[in-house]
This record gives sequence, structure tokens and C-alpha cells, in this order.
Amino acid sequence: MEIRIEKHDDLFETHFHATVTGSEWTDAQNKAEAKLAKDVTVKGFRKGMAPLVLARQKLSQAEILNDAADKAVQKAFREMIDNPEVDVIMQPELVVSDFSKDKLSFYFKVIYRPKVTLGQYKNIEIAKEEITVTDADVEEEIQQLVNKNAELVVSELNYKSVNGDTVVIDFKGYVDGEAFDGGEASSYELELGSHSFVPGFEEQLVGVQTNDDKEVIVTFPENYVAELASKEATFRVHVNAVKRKVYPNVDDDFAKDLDIEGVDTIDQLKEHLRNKVKNDKTSKAEQESFEKLMTMICDSSTLECHQKFYDDEAKRISDDLKNRIEQNGFELKDYLAIIKKTEEEFNNEALETAKKNLKRAYVLDEIAKVEKIEVSDEEFENHLSELASKYNQTVDNLKKQFGNRIGSYRYQMIENKVIEFLKNNNNI
Repeated sequence: MEIRIEKHDDLFETHFHATVTGSEWTDAQNKAEAKLAKDVTVKGFRKGMAPLVLARQKLSQAEILNDAADKAVQKAFREMIDNPEVDVIMQPELVVSDFSKDKLSFYFKVIYRPKVTLGQYKNIEIAKEEITVTDADVEEEIQQLVNKNAELVVSELNYKSVNGDTVVIDFKGYVDGEAFDGGEASSYELELGSHSFVPGFEEQLVGVQTNDDKEVIVTFPENYVAELASKEATFRVHVNAVKRKVYPNVDDDFAKDLDIEGVDTIDQLKEHLRNKVKNDKTSKAEQESFEKLMTMICDSSTLECHQKFYDDEAKRISDDLKNRIEQNGFELKDYLAIIKKTEEEFNNEALETAKKNLKRAYVLDEIAKVEKIEVSDEEFENHLSELASKYNQTVDNLKKQFGNRIGSYRYQMIENKVIEFLKNNNNI
């Protein structure tokens, strides 16, 4: 087998050529013929026991050539993997250039490992945001706790619903007099003013009372699912009950009932919430500062790589989003109609996100190499032991659960170390 290696820097590819001719190719075909003959049944002979001259009549030249070629490709692939001049980081593409009884010639298209040129990544200063907590911030937190601890109480029969109340309803929707899929429910609890239904639906239930029957007429938005978009629908609604919120008084008893350690009075609650808001704002500011730092590092660095890296990552991103859309009962075309985007715009956005994701990942990877940031085998095993102990499992079972993802998990540990390194070596 003749081997030839070609570097194509402009394509970010290495082409690993292999050619089989002459007696080597003839021998390969003879071996393939003999192997295939063992699976041939000839009348009067047990399977695989017929003379080759008879079995040969049952075989096609294409079968023999294909089997011989498969063996040659496997042999060339093993040689390529072992060749120090070729760095195989993803499944190579096989290209056959000549395939006949006299000659087999093919090459593997091997994509280069992405190349990163780092810009400045240390001693960068990001302006720090001053953290302030106002009384309004604390009051907002208290109001959230009040709303969270409000009790829904069934109202009296003659009570008329208002925004913020919850109506318990049975409903069925019709378009052109025909019921449509997904337009029916029983004992559905709908908070008025939550804007969780089609525009106009909730507004028409303000003022209803328990046991009311009401027709609600709405027009679906033009960016709704294709089957209902822009169509008028009539919903027949029966009100089973109206529930209103009863809010707790903001006093010491309220603070104590929250069961927060060290909080027994309203003043202590306010101090607790003030510290909580400060910690939340600080964490958010630190994360935003780090993201600014990563943007600066990535902007000053360059990534050179084959388009396939971008395309594969973009496909992964778009497939993941499509799966989540389908899990919510939509098709992609319905989702795109709702967000008013074309499939081309959807794919372009996935590609742009892929470029950003890959650049960030490979920049972090390059920093790890330059700074020699690693996770040793001992460190990794100790971490797995701690993780297994936490979830009451053995390390072996944990590794089985990770499966092929074990390498990615280890890399995530390295990436976390790089992030800490950047935080410690920059003023953010």
C-alpha cells in the first residue's frame, strides 16, 4: 500500500492518500473471494464446502471488490491513526478517487485541530460597579414574600372577580362552529391578569361570579400556530369558583412564620433581606464583570478552524432547541411564526452562537495549555470518590453513568480551574 500525506493549510485539512495496485490488490481480491465463498450455498454441497470454481459463479465482482476495499480502508485507517504527522480529532471523511479491478485509490480528509492565538488574558482591569441596596429594594423583597405567602380563598357566591383573582373554569373552544384540538379543559385555574391565555380571554372574565356561564370571543394572533392564526374563536366557559388572594399582615408574626434562621421580628427580616439583596447584586455584578473580561479576551484572540466545527456546533444548538420546542407541543414552523423569524434567520443565529461558543471554549483550552492548568488522575479520582459518596454510590457505578461523557466531565473541571485562574489574575 502506497501512502502519501498532503497538507492543505488553506483548507485546514490533511489528506492521507492510500493506493493499492498490482499483486497486492490482486491478493486482496483473492482473499475477499475466498472469504465470501464460505457463505455461498451450492446445490449438492454443504454451505461453504463447495469448490471455489463453483462458488465463484455465485459471487459478483462488485461484492469481491467491496470486501477487498473494506479491508484496505481499515488497514489504511489504522496506519493513519498511528502516523505522528496526522492529528485525528474527529471522524475523517473517506474520498474514493479510483476503484476498479486494477487499482484502489482513496484518501481520508482529516480536519486540522483549531488554532488559537491568544491576546491579553492577564492583568486586565474591569471597572467595578458600586453595590447599593435601597429601602425600595428591601420593600420589593418583602412584597414578593407577601405574594408568595398569600392564601387563595374561595369567594362567596355573589363576589365578582377582579384582576389578580383566580377563576376555576371549564371551557371548550370552537372555530367556525367546530371544536379544535387543545381548546378544552376542566377545572382549569386561571389567574386573571397573568396574560397566560390568548389576548382578550382573561379580560372578558373580569366580573364573573361562581356558576356563571359565559361566551368568550377572541381572535388568535397572526403569529399563532398555523391552524389557528388570525382566526376568530368562541369559548364556552363555565365558572366553577372564584378564588381571591388573602395577604398576610407584614408584622413580627409574619417574619417569624417565614422560619428563617435568626429572624423573629420584621426589623430582623428587613436586615436579612438587605443582606440577601446585597449578596445577589454582588454575585450578579461579579458574573457580569467576568463576562466582560471573557469578551475582551476573546475579542483580542483569534481562532482559526475548519467550517465543519462551526457547522457541527450550530447543528447541535439548533437540534437541542428543536427538541425543546417539540417537547412543548410545537413544531419548528409554529415556533418561528410566533417569534416572527424565518428558518434561515434561525439557522444563522445558531451559527453565530456556535462561533462564539467555540471561540470561548478553545480560548479557555489554550490558556489551560499555556499555564499548564491540569487535573491529575489522582485529583480526578478523589473528586469522583467525593461525588460517589455524596450520592451513596460506588465510583465504578458513577463512571458507568457518565459513560463516554467522563472525558467531558474531566475537561469541565479543568475549565473551572481556568476560570478561577482568570479571576485571580485580573482585576475584576
